[in-house]
Amino acid sequence: MNIEQHAVFQARIVETQRLALDLMEAGHAKIGIALGAVAFKALRIKPTVDAAPVAAKPVRKSKPVKSEGEGV
Repeated sequence: MNIEQHAVFQARIVETQRLALDLMEAGHAKIGIALGAVAFKALRIKPTVDAAPVAAKPVRKSKPVKSEGEGV
């Protein structure tokens, strides 16, 4: 999940927390508590850091090796 997706996700978590509180106030405590627990756990989700592009390593050119010929 990237940063933009994380921001959208966080907004939905806040909405879920508000819904959980509304449900508890309306007398649906079990559902509200369960939903609140899920929202609390979802707050721990962190965005992933995009990996930095790997720079291409320069190709080393080997120097030609002079061979001393036999029998010359």
